[in-house]
Amino acid sequence: ASRPFSRIIANSTLKPLTIINNLLITSNDMNFLAQTAQNTAEDVQHVVVSPARDMGLDLLLEHLIAASVFSMMGVIVFIGCLILTEKLTPFSIIHEIGEEHNLAVSIVVAAIVLGMSMIIAAAIQG
Repeated sequence: ASRPFSRIIANSTLKPLTIINNLLITSNDMNFLAQTAQNTAEDVQHVVVSPARDMGLDLLLEHLIAASVFSMMGVIVFIGCLILTEKLTPFSIIHEIGEEHNLAVSIVVAAIVLGMSMIIAAAIQG
């Protein structure tokens, strides 16, 4: 029994270069693929070599300023939360951790600090 694919090759006027899993790739297809790969490589090289030409230093400066402002806002809110936590607890957190070496309070404060940090980061990120 002859496979249909072999009849296509026998009846075809095109000369196949490669046959992979019943897929006929002609010399025209290979030329197209080579040209596409070359164009893609040139585009990638252009992007890698000169990313700042299209964007400009103004955009970079704008992003650096925005990152600095949001970082400072995050630090200020974080310090405010730590002060609020110190005021709301019935004991001094600084005294318990620094002088009494209370490990349980240290773990709870560490969890609070991580939670506040994640909430502030999510709020700034949007």
